Amino acid sequence: WRDDEQLMSRAGEFVLFHGTKADVVDDIVNEGFDARLNKRAMFGKALYMADAASKSDEYTQPAGDGTRYMFVVRAVLGKPFVHSGDASSSRARQVARGQLLSLSQLEREPIDAVGEPCNSLVHVCGFVGGDNSQPYKHNEYMVYNNVAAYPAYVIEYKRRP
Repeated sequence: WRDDEQLMSRAGEFVLFHGTKADVVDDIVNEGFDARLNKRAMFGKALYMADAASKSDEYTQPAGDGTRYMFVVRAVLGKPFVHSGDASSSRARQVARGQLLSLSQLEREPIDAVGEPCNSLVHVCGFVGGDNSQPYKHNEYMVYNNVAAYPAYVIEYKRRP
């Protein structure tokens, strides 16, 4: 970052990574992100990001020559809904409280335990699956409002053979 590009910590601004398909890079650069186009929706229709580039790399799809693309994103999380551990049990607790139909059906910001809206969702490293057999290795961050994430830089790369 340049010295004049300070993060707004009071707004909960973070630098995160977002991996994507090669054929949508120009659209994101020209138009910004559109969470409605997300096809993978474990935590709902959102823009998914990670604090580790290796996690975001898992979501890239290469161009014909093997080139992959990842964005460095300036994301404003605001007041995040933070949960950890088993994603299925977290989902069950939220459904039991009447907060959500299910996390996969989210199309807007989640609601916290006292009914207050949150601006984003953060899944902290933990486990997914009822038997805790599949560990998450990296935190994931989801925003449900397109203007909460700015594609600051594009990283173009190829994986080593």
